[in-house]
Amino acid sequence: MSLQESIKRILKEETTIPIKARRYLNHLDDYYNYEFNSAKKYVHRYKNKQRFIHNFIHELFERFYQGWLSNDIRRFTDEFDVIEDYVKVYVFDNHIKQLEKLWSKTHRDY
Repeated sequence: MSLQESIKRILKEETTIPIKARRYLNHLDDYYNYEFNSAKKYVHRYKNKQRFIHNFIHELFERFYQGWLSNDIRRFTDEFDVIEDYVKVYVFDNHIKQLEKLWSKTHRDY
């Protein structure tokens, strides 16, 4: 196997989202919006922006997993890890500025 073929195979393995989960990813925005509206109520409790974002993503993934994935994917498997990483990347790529703005708006007086 050539180096190019090896790289293609590795990239394909590392970037593939399991088919069982792919069908539910369109619901991720709905869960994000729900969790974002909930976060408005508790964001003031966090003194550290990174801790707030970390907990937000954790709660988002937990709700998403319980709502859609728990019947198809077992916890702490490779599929589970891939989807969890995808959710983190998705939030950082698409919504991080909105989360930072929410935190900053709440903490500007401190």
